[in-house]
Amino acid sequence: MCFWSRFLMGIILFMSANVFAAPFQKTGWMVDIPEAFPLKHTEGQFGESMSTYLFLSEDTNERDYDFDGRLNVGILNWLTLGMTAYNENYVAGHIQLTIPFFNELSGYPLLPVIALGMENLSADKYLTPEAQLSQEKENYSLYGVMSKSLKPVWDIPLDIHLGYGNNRFEGKNEISDRFQGLFMGIRLHASDSFRLLLEQDGRDVNFGMTFDLTRRVSGGVAWTRIEDMFKAKAGEDPFIYFQSGLSITYRFGPFGMSEEEQALYDRIKQEQKRTDELQQRLLDLQERRRKAEAELKRLEEEAQQQKNE
Repeated sequence: MCFWSRFLMGIILFMSANVFAAPFQKTGWMVDIPEAFPLKHTEGQFGESMSTYLFLSEDTNERDYDFDGRLNVGILNWLTLGMTAYNENYVAGHIQLTIPFFNELSGYPLLPVIALGMENLSADKYLTPEAQLSQEKENYSLYGVMSKSLKPVWDIPLDIHLGYGNNRFEGKNEISDRFQGLFMGIRLHASDSFRLLLEQDGRDVNFGMTFDLTRRVSGGVAWTRIEDMFKAKAGEDPFIYFQSGLSITYRFGPFGMSEEEQALYDRIKQEQKRTDELQQRLLDLQERRRKAEAELKRLEEEAQQQKNE
């Protein structure tokens, strides 16, 4: 993004702060689901968001606000530890372990990245306004998730996430009733600095976008509980209706290298990854050639045998 694009985005973020906010409080960069891609060793995320939601019942139609913050740190390229502050009332931890064989460094580009984790490590069962209203348990939420980038092998700028979990990943809407605990999402890299997000988090359907303001600072805008847009007017039971949100995230680390050294290291790592992918393709082509030569030899032998007969 050019300077004026970043400046304009910054103005939009500042002017929208009292209107929009985004969840973006989980492990990774999706709206409200975790992803399996790990943070690098000593790399971290520090983010702040504000969400606004509409509270509906027969007697009231009020808009309210909620402030959240998060901190995630990567350890040894396969472990992520973090915490989320849900407004001023609740703080919960989370932990995620990327399976060593199924990661970006495994040398097998066709395999997805797989991780196991637990969110909302807290004794408080209901951490968000929605859960407090619906009495849906959110703490100690176990999950497994796999993520796959289609860019390295198929040159498609798309990341796919699919996972299964309990508690906060379980809900009462039509999708959750049919696929209890299942969550999924896609991230489209529209450009190097702009991404579109669409997901089903186990309870709700969410849409969002993230954009880089600088090399280390990114913004996010999201609209969650999109399915509530199609509901009728409030009935007897009160519910939270259609959230919107905005967030700012600062990326720090990894430590131990200067920014120039880290940029060079990242480029070397990317080139090594491409080399591994090309080597794998070469091995696949060699195997296909071997099979084709064996089949050709078999056909020649059959033809020679028929000729002799």
